[in-house]
Amino acid sequence: KKFKNTLLISPSPPLLSAAQQASPPCSISYLFLCAAIFQVRFHAAMLLKSLVLFARVVTVFAVFAGPCAAESTAPTNPNLRYFSIWDLDTGSIADLKGWNNFLFTSANTSEISVYHAAGLGSSLLNVRWVLFNASSIWPDVEARWNATLQETVLPLLAKGALFGVFLGDELCWACIPYADLARAASLVRATLPPAAIVYYNEAYPVFTDGKCIDGTPIAYPSVPAGVTWVSIDYYPNEGTFQGAQAIYHNLLFPRMAAHQAAIWVPPAYDAPPAHADALCCSAHTRDGANPPCQGNCTRAMLDWARESYNWVRSDSRFVGLTPWHYSTYAPGQDFNPGLAQMPALLQLWRAIGAEIVSGRLGDV
Repeated sequence: KKFKNTLLISPSPPLLSAAQQASPPCSISYLFLCAAIFQVRFHAAMLLKSLVLFARVVTVFAVFAGPCAAESTAPTNPNLRYFSIWDLDTGSIADLKGWNNFLFTSANTSEISVYHAAGLGSSLLNVRWVLFNASSIWPDVEARWNATLQETVLPLLAKGALFGVFLGDELCWACIPYADLARAASLVRATLPPAAIVYYNEAYPVFTDGKCIDGTPIAYPSVPAGVTWVSIDYYPNEGTFQGAQAIYHNLLFPRMAAHQAAIWVPPAYDAPPAHADALCCSAHTRDGANPPCQGNCTRAMLDWARESYNWVRSDSRFVGLTPWHYSTYAPGQDFNPGLAQMPALLQLWRAIGAEIVSGRLGDV
């Protein structure tokens, strides 16, 4: 730019004085001088043209290379280190290696010990029925929890097979009072080592509608202080992916304290052909229409998987992903089969899980 301004923008001084221009000398030396000056100006102009051309090439390259560079430098979340799937304990050890690093739905300590011995990582013990009956905290919860703590939890923590506990799924949605949830979480938190994790999942109507499954109003002022990780599940028969993001941003994150982190539970299931559109890409949800999938649940689930990964890897409030679900509960029934019988979707989630557990987040 500086060179260009010197050559073309700054006024050029006259090569000869006015007297010389009026009566130019005819000496040979003057002719050589004129030729030399012309040659210098000619090469300078050619150099300028070369620089301008180079600048244009660089600009065109930047325009086309920019999007590629942006994709390869996608934002990464250093806290995103955990990946599992609901009911993953039903899979074989060989199928689970390399793409998940904890169990959380199992209450079977033998399974958890085998999982750990195989090098698949520590887990969270499911203690839902230790703490709660169908719709409330157990009257003798302290004694029940203390027995489980001493006989099972602390020994497995010491061995490295556990790194915390899972309180349960959709507890307030099951009409367990918020006060009972907070009490149980505080009891567990107070008796575990500080680094141990206390995780639980909730259903969205508790936040959006302030009610539990039978319609009873339920107040949920904040995520109980004893909870370390919290999640909400949300699927395309209920809403859209953008609707899930809105629930987290508007209703969950504001209820979380600084010591708490989020997990996201996206869908990973198939459905009978007659129900596929309604369950996998419903056009009639509380958030509006999902993108159509023409009865192809895999197509819809692949989109949710990619969007989910892009979301959690760019927001440091997330520590993990736990899609629902791995196994097939009831062949031919709604939300079945599970991920294990959906090859294309399983391949994608395996790739995402492998990136998360390795700590090398990228574009799958």
